[in-house]
Amino acid sequence: MKALKLIDKYLEEVITILLFSIIIVVGIEQVITRYLFSFVHSWSEELMRVCFVLLSLVGFSLCEKKLQHVRVEVIKLILPPRLLVAANVFSSAVFLIFCLLVTHYSVKITAMQFKSSQITAAMGLPTWTYFVFGPFFFGLMAFRIIQKEILPLFRPQKESRMM
Repeated sequence: MKALKLIDKYLEEVITILLFSIIIVVGIEQVITRYLFSFVHSWSEELMRVCFVLLSLVGFSLCEKKLQHVRVEVIKLILPPRLLVAANVFSSAVFLIFCLLVTHYSVKITAMQFKSSQITAAMGLPTWTYFVFGPFFFGLMAFRIIQKEILPLFRPQKESRMM
């Protein structure tokens, strides 16, 4: 149970630190080998690009977990509290449906990549190994939307989080 709480609390942060570290270490290594040894690794740019895309995906989930994603804040000033709650429920539902749709179609795309046996140009890895992170991170984001925005609506609270 304690392990699940640690995973819930730090999963996105650990993945973010890991991906950022890979980008920094590979980038520094690439600069050093290019300018000091006049040698270039063909795989480094591809690895950094993939890590950057994965960093963006995990960043979406991290923003949802911390409730710091982009919202139109002017609506809070205009709407009365009851309509504000309804608007927040609606936006959370739409965001959840979007994440579930992206997860569904990214699973299909990953399966197509798996069947095609296509490999990447520089690293020679099967392309499905990159595409498999799409369903994972969008599924994680859908989980965070349910956890942070939908479930709190069903728990009694003194003051609503969405106001």
